[in-house]
Amino acid sequence: MTPPNAGEDEQARADLKLLLDTILSGSGDAKLDKFFRTRASNREQKTVTFETLWTIFPPGTIVYGKPFQKEDQLFIVQDNRATWPDISRRNPTWGLDAWTYDWNGKVFGRKCLRLDFEQFEGHKPITSLPYYPFELHENREVIESQLKRRGMKYREFCTAKRGQRMFKYNGEAIFGKKGFSGVQGDDDQVG
Repeated sequence: MTPPNAGEDEQARADLKLLLDTILSGSGDAKLDKFFRTRASNREQKTVTFETLWTIFPPGTIVYGKPFQKEDQLFIVQDNRATWPDISRRNPTWGLDAWTYDWNGKVFGRKCLRLDFEQFEGHKPITSLPYYPFELHENREVIESQLKRRGMKYREFCTAKRGQRMFKYNGEAIFGKKGFSGVQGDDDQVG
């Protein structure tokens, strides 16, 4: 396979520009025409409508949110569930599939997570959404630095060798109860 030459690249770009200009001037699809008009306005004003929500999350976008214990987290958009959200459904949410990385006790791996957005009326600031493109975060550099430090510490804890797994900890913790402990009316409880 031979690489394209500069002339072919220029012609392809010119053809693509002509195609996009033609679509922007009127595609014949009212929904698509409205999308292009709204998208330009949304980008300029940094707002979004529920119907155009999908336009700010193309695959590969780094997304910011706080879904777990109100802690900063980043995700990578895998895909959106559907364009043109269906607002006639009984459960009016729009979903986005995003990658997160987690430790399963043996290896770090990529895991798909669904990020849901509840329906809303009118325009809303993009940064007021529960998840939004990280590039719009007002303290992006600070958050990025904090997440890198936290990630390195997490990796250190997860990959600690036997005999090095005792840590001092100060903060909230989540634990699961096994068996019948914690069940009301447990006869073995000491009063």
